[in-house]
Amino acid sequence: MTDLYQNIANNTVGRLVLKKAHLPIPAKLTRLSEQLTPPRNNSTSNSPRTYLPNSIALYNFPHQGDELTKNIFELIQTQSPNTQLLWPYNTIPTAIRQSHIFTTLKFSTLHSFFQINQTIKAILVDTRSFKSLTDLNKMYLDLNKCVGKLEDEGRILLISNTSTTKQNTPIEAAVQSSLIGFIKSLGKELGRKGSTVNLLQLENQAHAASIQLCLEYFLSSKACYVSGQTLEIHSAKKLNKPAKIHKPYQKQTVLITGACGSIGQKVAETLSQRGATVLLVDLPSNNTPLKRLAQKTKGIALTVDLTKPNATGLIAETIQQELGQLNILIHSAGITKDRLFKNMPPTQWTEVIHVNLTAPITITDTLLSKNLIAKSGRVILISSIVGLSGNAGQTQYSASKAGLIGYMQALKTSTQKKQITINTIAPGFITSPMVKNIPAITREAAKRSNAFAQPGLPEDVAEAAALFAHPNAKGLNGRVLRVCGLAYI
Repeated sequence: MTDLYQNIANNTVGRLVLKKAHLPIPAKLTRLSEQLTPPRNNSTSNSPRTYLPNSIALYNFPHQGDELTKNIFELIQTQSPNTQLLWPYNTIPTAIRQSHIFTTLKFSTLHSFFQINQTIKAILVDTRSFKSLTDLNKMYLDLNKCVGKLEDEGRILLISNTSTTKQNTPIEAAVQSSLIGFIKSLGKELGRKGSTVNLLQLENQAHAASIQLCLEYFLSSKACYVSGQTLEIHSAKKLNKPAKIHKPYQKQTVLITGACGSIGQKVAETLSQRGATVLLVDLPSNNTPLKRLAQKTKGIALTVDLTKPNATGLIAETIQQELGQLNILIHSAGITKDRLFKNMPPTQWTEVIHVNLTAPITITDTLLSKNLIAKSGRVILISSIVGLSGNAGQTQYSASKAGLIGYMQALKTSTQKKQITINTIAPGFITSPMVKNIPAITREAAKRSNAFAQPGLPEDVAEAAALFAHPNAKGLNGRVLRVCGLAYI
């Protein structure tokens, strides 16, 4: 779908007109698909793909080396060895200065954080040691001087302890929680330049591989439409070996409902390109496009109406026959039938509830009870910010999407016993045929009501799904990630 408003904003004259009229100007956002180039001469390269910023400033990292610092160095060394690291020299631990990794990475040492005299692409802020309001004030004094040097489409990522840790005093909890409000506000300020601000909260002994995974996601263009979000990484007893960079989903089996929808299709393409085998589910009326998608992704097509009594049984039978077990289950099927509640007939209520809520619950419960989701499996629910904020004329849609979040919260403990994670993605306004029926003025206002003044793309949701589906995402469980451009609602 073409966004006429964005096309006008991308024109020099049009941009000037919008600015004079005090209308929002969409920021430039570069997606991962725009950065990837096929290998020359159809050859495959073993060199790491560079997804990370070319310069990262490290703020308040500890005087003594710790696991987080090692994770950052390992990530950069394996995926982006040409990234320049800016780190005040007097805070670099002696052990690191003397290590091999210090000489292999490109450090630009400073005497003080104030001395950054160049533009930078990303800032990593370690707030785990923050215990008082004095620490918060110091962060303001330091970051206030260098935020202006952040390049367009820059990244700021704060890393903190979880605010609910039992060891925290009330003041420590207040300081850690204040960071949530900070990233949301700063994200809205920097969104006009296409920059993002997010927060990682770490439990004690949080998964090293999950930390690396989230660092790479939030610092790269994969999360270009994700800002003002907090993601918590919990600890666990066991951790699989880090997956290979190029094909982390190799030999992973994936079921995607609503596969012919804009989001479902992009999720299928993204995961299949990265090595997964996909089982694509959609309505019999979508048989032709479903087969076309299966051919493109080298997957398996299954036509079934999720509202029919035999739907779940047919899905379970197909999994057993074609795949044996599932590694990843993604509920992308969803419908809307908008009408004010007082005017809504019973059929419009029940159809939306059945497809959006009843079907995901029934399918997930059945596959879990039949042990058709493998150990260390992933369950991903596609909800909506409407489920969090509500919207007039969408009572049943909002109820169904909020219900998915409640279902996830109740199920996360029992699935974790099988090392299966369950997470939810809440997209905002995403460009798709589904939004065509929204009145033009309402639709245009919704597109601009976020920090980037533009709608998201199915690719943005697909990258979030890939994050939760990753073999190294074991430290992510029971989380809600909003892919909404930091929507104002």
